[in-house]
Amino acid sequence: MRKKLNSYFDTIILASASQARKDILIKEGLEVIVRPTDTNEILENVSLNNIENKLISLAEEKLNQYLDQFGFQNIPILTCDTVIYFNNKIIGKSKDKDDAFNTLISFSGKMQQVYSGMCLKLPNKRLIKCCDVANVYFKNNSTEDINKYINTEEWLGAAGSYRIQSKGYNLIDKYLGDFNTIVGLPLLSISGLLNATLS
Repeated sequence: MRKKLNSYFDTIILASASQARKDILIKEGLEVIVRPTDTNEILENVSLNNIENKLISLAEEKLNQYLDQFGFQNIPILTCDTVIYFNNKIIGKSKDKDDAFNTLISFSGKMQQVYSGMCLKLPNKRLIKCCDVANVYFKNNSTEDINKYINTEEWLGAAGSYRIQSKGYNLIDKYLGDFNTIVGLPLLSISGLLNATLS
């Protein structure tokens, strides 16, 4: 049985403004200190072969920016980034409703891959990092379905313009992999790495 993160520490610094990531960590029994960085999140020159390394590098860049800004404390520091790979390109956050509609209609009846990369700086200054992927299969959603979802405004600030942990789940047929990776935090991978590192 997987150990919850509060088996390893009580408090964590989340260098991200993501409420979804914060909620996952709270469910793991942690006190969460939120201190986001302003790191550029745009990935360039990304292919399927290097997407995992690129995401881990971006998470590490966020960590280094956090350390430059706040310094090291005796508390674990977590940085993350999540993107969608679909039709041979990276899908990030939509800039407006039309962009969100076009993104979601393109997903209809198809599969996408959701990648979440992370870096975790431990109190002993060891660094663990990883990237996980999950496959998400969309229903054959109608324009009415998508417009109804867009009107909830859940698409705002979400990679791929949906949040699977909320009303966006209604657009999904099935998924394969760690649900939390899709939400934005590769929890199973983190737990496994912590178990191997600290147990």
